[in-house]
Amino acid sequence: MLAKMLAYQLGLCSHVLELNTKDVTQEESLIVPEEGGSCLNWVLGHLTRTRNMALRTMGQRAPYPMEDFRMYDQRTGIR
Repeated sequence: MLAKMLAYQLGLCSHVLELNTKDVTQEESLIVPEEGGSCLNWVLGHLTRTRNMALRTMGQRAPYPMEDFRMYDQRTGIR
C-alpha cells in the first residue's frame, strides 16, 4: 500500500511539474528570482538528485548517474 501511495504521489508531482514548466526555456530556467532564492534549473536539478538518492535508499537503481547532479548538492553546488 505504501509503495502504491508513493508512486501515485510522485506521478502527481511529475504531472504538475510538467504542466508548470513545459514552456520554460533553458535561458529562463537560469534566472535567479529578485527576492532571492534559487533559479528553477537548480531547484529541478536538486529535486531530481534527491529523488535519485531516495530510490537508492529503497534498493532501487537510480535512473540517472549521481555524478551528473553534483552541482545540485545544497552543500557544495551552485545556486
